[in-house]
Amino acid sequence: MLAVAAGGALGASLRYGFVTFGLGGAWGILALNVAGSFLLGLVVASGEGRSDVLTAFLGAGLLGGLTTYSTYSYDIIRLGSVSVPQAALYVGLSLILGILAFIASTMLVRAAS
Repeated sequence: MLAVAAGGALGASLRYGFVTFGLGGAWGILALNVAGSFLLGLVVASGEGRSDVLTAFLGAGLLGGLTTYSTYSYDIIRLGSVSVPQAALYVGLSLILGILAFIASTMLVRAAS
């Protein structure tokens, strides 16, 4: 549990810094969530033989804190109040790109093995 808490604190801090000082708004959250999906695929696919503590730190902790479902949900509602097609695009891109990023990273690890 301490590993998850430490990783979560680091991941949430990185997300805050990225959104505050880098690419903010809905499209910044989209980028973070897709990157987090890619990185989670790397963690999962290369996790054999890794300690459960490290996997918990990286997966549930760091990447769980870096990515965000709550802000994603808020952004859908906010975008939808301005433009339903833009909100729909955001939902579709988030879902499709996140899944494709996860699949791509797991395939990359397997191909490198």
